Amino acid sequence: MRKFIWITLLSIVFLHLGFRIIQYWPRYIQDLDGEYWKDRYFQSQWVVTDSKNPIGDDGLYAYHGYELVLGGDPTVINPEVPPLGKYLIGLCVLVFRNNNIFGLFTGLFCLLTFYFFNRQLFKDRLLAFFPVALFSLDPLFYSQLQASFLDTLYLSFLFLTFLFFLRKKFFIAMIFLGCFASVKFSALAIFVIATCLVYLLLQKRRADIIRFIPNLIMVPVVILLSYSRYFLLGHSLSDFLKVEKYIVVFYATGAKARVFAMAIPMLLINKWYTWWDGVLRIPEWTVLWPVSLISACFTAFILRPKSPFYLCLIWSFAYLVFLSLTPVYPRYLLLLLPFLYNLLIWALSQNTKVKSSFRLVS
Repeated sequence: MRKFIWITLLSIVFLHLGFRIIQYWPRYIQDLDGEYWKDRYFQSQWVVTDSKNPIGDDGLYAYHGYELVLGGDPTVINPEVPPLGKYLIGLCVLVFRNNNIFGLFTGLFCLLTFYFFNRQLFKDRLLAFFPVALFSLDPLFYSQLQASFLDTLYLSFLFLTFLFFLRKKFFIAMIFLGCFASVKFSALAIFVIATCLVYLLLQKRRADIIRFIPNLIMVPVVILLSYSRYFLLGHSLSDFLKVEKYIVVFYATGAKARVFAMAIPMLLINKWYTWWDGVLRIPEWTVLWPVSLISACFTAFILRPKSPFYLCLIWSFAYLVFLSLTPVYPRYLLLLLPFLYNLLIWALSQNTKVKSSFRLVS
């Protein structure tokens, strides 16, 4: 019976991924080389006021990534986004003459790292795979497979950070956290570090805290390494700090959320209070979003701090705090949903009837 459940789950996941790959295949085989993105960029809203040929973030990352792999300066275009992910997108443009395939590669990598992280939590392969299956079927996840966005790569490095943190391999964990901070909004790494420290404090693991803190140095080291080309072009550490100051000012003076904690109505009732066009619906929303959020709230009352799942609970809370401080696009919820799904499956696995059924198929 257990084998049957495994085969059924794997079949659903792989058939669904296969369907999405076929659906997006025309996007993967388009000839979108560096010259194409160069032309698109210089006709876009990033260069031309009131442009009739705008490009999204995926196109911006494709052009800048291509420039980066050719030796460009990481801070000339789109400096508010760190360069590591854009280097990888640029490699896809250079090797495959297509940036969209980056979404497929990083999406599959994300599911794989999610499963390895869950194996550390659940200690059972089948239970560990349930949240991965749910996440793979989530429209917010699979919509990322079709374009060169950075969110699934961002999430992958977060999974690897928490995986090695739980294994007490703090040095490796902080290397992956440095990679995480080198892909998108670097300051979010502070919330990850806070999550880890609160987890260790609640578990009263003083020796591990003492071991953990010195390894934090690897985070800025990896960030600086991702900007190696910037320094090779003759810039100094002082110049780099000015770039970081610009990024802080950019986000501090940017768009502001219309309502406090706007992620909550997005999750619960599918209302996105945008800062430019009133209240919108999220096409990717599913009923699992409110169910998993409500389940996580109940889990907070029954989960013991000694449980490794407490790390998911702390991160979910910390990330919701972060989202309350910034305007939220739906894809930002990718860093929250898999942890909520983990807490949902854990809560269901504690039910007596579910436990009994699970033992029957063990």
